[in-house]
Amino acid sequence: MKECDKWGKAFLICDICIIVTAVFTLEWYLFNQPSIRIYDLSVVDAVMKFFFPITDVCFLLLGISFFFYPTIFQSNKKLYLFITVLIGYALIDYTYTFFADDLPSYIIVSLRALYRVLLLCIAIAAAIRDTTRRTSYFIMNPVLGKQLLIIFPYLAITILIGFTLKENTASPTLIIGNCITFIFSLIRHVLARMQNKGLTKALQSFNKQLEDTVKQRTSDLMLQTEIANRKQQKFQSLHEYHPDPIFTIDLNGVVSNVNKAGSTILKVPVSELLGKSWFSIVIERDKPKLAAAIQNAKEKESTSFEILANYNGQTYSFNLTIVPIILNEQVTGIYILVKDITEMKRQQEQIHYLAFHDSLTLTTLGNRAFFHGKLDDYIKHSKINDEKFALLFIDINRFNLINDTLGHKAGDIVLREVATRLQSCIHPDTPLARIDGDEFTILIRNVTDKESLLELCNELIHTVKKPMQVHNHTYHLSLSIGIAIYPEAGTDTTLLFQHADIAMHDAKLKTEHAISFYDESLSKQMGRRLRLEKDLPKAIENEEFFLLYQPQVDSSSYEVIGTEALIRWNHPELGIISPYEFIPIAEESMHILEIGKWALQKACTQMKEWQTLGYSHLKIGVNVSAKGFQQDFFVPSVLSILKETGLAPHCLDLELTERIAMMDEKETLQKLRKLKEIGVHISIDDFGTGYSSLAYLPLYPIDMLKIPREFILMADESKEGKEIITTIISLSHTLHMSVIAEGVETKQQLQFLQQNGCHYVQGYYFSKPLAPEDFLLFLQTHVRCHK
Repeated sequence: MKECDKWGKAFLICDICIIVTAVFTLEWYLFNQPSIRIYDLSVVDAVMKFFFPITDVCFLLLGISFFFYPTIFQSNKKLYLFITVLIGYALIDYTYTFFADDLPSYIIVSLRALYRVLLLCIAIAAAIRDTTRRTSYFIMNPVLGKQLLIIFPYLAITILIGFTLKENTASPTLIIGNCITFIFSLIRHVLARMQNKGLTKALQSFNKQLEDTVKQRTSDLMLQTEIANRKQQKFQSLHEYHPDPIFTIDLNGVVSNVNKAGSTILKVPVSELLGKSWFSIVIERDKPKLAAAIQNAKEKESTSFEILANYNGQTYSFNLTIVPIILNEQVTGIYILVKDITEMKRQQEQIHYLAFHDSLTLTTLGNRAFFHGKLDDYIKHSKINDEKFALLFIDINRFNLINDTLGHKAGDIVLREVATRLQSCIHPDTPLARIDGDEFTILIRNVTDKESLLELCNELIHTVKKPMQVHNHTYHLSLSIGIAIYPEAGTDTTLLFQHADIAMHDAKLKTEHAISFYDESLSKQMGRRLRLEKDLPKAIENEEFFLLYQPQVDSSSYEVIGTEALIRWNHPELGIISPYEFIPIAEESMHILEIGKWALQKACTQMKEWQTLGYSHLKIGVNVSAKGFQQDFFVPSVLSILKETGLAPHCLDLELTERIAMMDEKETLQKLRKLKEIGVHISIDDFGTGYSSLAYLPLYPIDMLKIPREFILMADESKEGKEIITTIISLSHTLHMSVIAEGVETKQQLQFLQQNGCHYVQGYYFSKPLAPEDFLLFLQTHVRCHK
C-alpha cells in the first residue's frame, strides 16, 4: 500500500477498527449468538470461534482496500487475481461457516472445490511474467477512493446503530459493539483535532517562513536590480567613454550605436554614422575579411584582424575585434572594437625601411640586409632560369682621408653625391646598396660578356671622378671595383659576396680607377694578404724590416744633395716584400706607428754615420704617414730621435702626403711651425695625386714639392702630362719652393725637367734604391761630391 504519514496511519487504524468492530458485531449477533453462548465454550474453542470470523473480515477488508489504495505489483493481472482470491476466500468462508448445516451436500462439495480454485489463482499469479518496470496501479479513481474511505467508517457506525435501534434489544453484543465503535470514533476525532492543531502550527510556521522568504527574495531582488543598474551604468560609461571606438552593428553590418571615440576617429558626428554599413567604410580588398568575421560572430565566435578603411578621403589602418552580442542564447548583434594602428603601421613601415636602407639623412640606398635579400632572390631566379648575373663591389679610394681631415659631415656629403652619381648610371630597377662606410654594391642581371660589365664600370668611374666641391675643397674621387659573376665565382650569397670583396681589394692594390674580375688566383692573393697581416707584428719584433736609400741629385750639377729612405720587408719565407704591399696593411692595423718610428730612427742614425765620414751637406728624406703625423706625440718623438741620434734637424726632410691639407688646419699648422722652428725640412710627397687643394700651400711652411713618378711617365705619352709637370714647377717657383721629380728613368725625361727649371731629380736614371754600403760606394765613385 502507499506509504502514509503518521496521522494517516493513525486514521487508517481507527477506520479499520471501526469497520471491523461494526462488521464483527453484526456478524456475531446474526450468526453466532442464537446458537452459542460464549461463556459455555472453552478458551481454545472461543479463540477458534473468534479467529475464523476475524480472519475472514480481514481478508474481506484487505481485498476491498485494494480498490482505494495504489498497490505495487509487477503486473496488473497479478493485482486482479489477488483481489479476487482475498474477497472470494472471505465470502466462501462466510458461506461455508454460517450455512454449512443448511446447505445440500453438492453445494458443500462445490464450496470446497472453490477453495482449490482460489489456491490455483495464487499459483497462476506467481507464474505471470513480470514487467520491466515497477508501476503503481489505481483500480478506482484516487479522488473517489479517498471520499469513500472517509464515508465507510461512518457508514459502518450508522448501519450498526440503525440495526441496534431496529432490533430494539438489549443484546450485550450490540451494546458492546456500539460502545467500541464509539470509542474508536472518539479517538479518531481526537486525533483529527490534534492533527488540525499541528497543521495550524505548521501553516503558521510556513506562513512566517514564506513571509521571511518573500522579504529576503524581495531584498535580494532589489539588491540584484541595483547591482544590475550599476553594471548597466558602468557598461554605458565604459562604452561611451572608452578611448577606443566601439561600434554596435546588426547582423548585416549596419551601425546601430557608436561611442564618442568612434565619431572622433572618423571626424564626423555620431548621427552621420548611425545607419551606415561598415562595408562602405572598409576598402574593397578587405571586405571579405569583414564578412567572414561577421559570419563567425553569428556562430558565437570572436575574431581579431587588421583592415584598411577609407572614409571621407582619409585612409586608416584599423585592428578590429568582432564580439557577438548574445541574449537568451541567441546572437542579436555585434560589437566592433576598433584600435587605430595607422601611426603604428607608419612607424613599422619606417622601421622596416630603415632596417633595409641607409639613413634618410644619408644616401637612402638599400643597406647590407636589403642587399643580401636581393642577392638571395637573384640566385634563386638564376638557378631556375639558368642565367648569369654580376655582383659589383665598389669602394671609394682614400675616403677615410675625408672623414679624418674634414670630418664625418663632409664624408656624408661625399657619400650622398657618390650615391646620386652611381644611380644615374644604372636602371632604376637595378639593386644598388651602400653596405658599409664607403662601400657600394650593384647587381647586374643577364650578364652575357665581360665587355658590357667593363663599359658599365668605366661609366661609373668616369661619372664619379668628376670634380666634387666639399667645404671649399675640390676632390677627384677614384673607385676600385671588384666583380664576381654567378655561377663561376660562387653559387651562394656568402661566397659571391666574399669573392666580390676579394676582387675589390685586388683592384685597390692596382692603380686608381682599377677594375678586377674574381678568379681563383685572387683567393691565393688574399691568402697572402691575410698572412702578411698575421706576420706583421712578428716582423717588428724580429727586426725583419730594412732601409734602402735612393740618391737625390741636383739636375744641373749632378751632385748628390741627399737621399730618400725606402723601407722593405725581408720576410723569412716570402722574401723581399714591397712597401706598396705591406704599408696599406700596416695602416689598417695601426702598426704603421711603430714602423714609422723605427724607420725615422734608423734613417737618422744612418745619415749621422755618413756625416761623420764627411758628407755633412746631405739631407735624408723619410716618409711620414698621415696617421703618424696626426698623433699628439709626433713632434716630441721627432725631437727625441734627433737628440738621440745627434743628427742636425736641417739634415732631416720629412716627406708628408697631401692628406695633411685636410686635417685640422690649426693643429697641422702648429706642428709644422714647431718642426720648422727647429730647422726640419718639410716636403709634400706625390704632389697632385691626392685630394689636392692649392689653398693650403701658402699657409703651411713647406720647403719642397715632389713630382710623382706617375706624372713623369704621363709626360712621355701625352701633352697633358707635360703641362701638369710644368704647372707644378711654375707653382713651386711662385711660392718660393724647391721641386724634385721622382721616377726619372731616361735622359729625355731629365732634359725635359732641366729645360723647365726642375731643381732636383731622383730615379733609376741615376740609381736604384741602394743598401747603406752601396750608397756609400755610389757617393765615392759615381757622382761628384763635396767633401
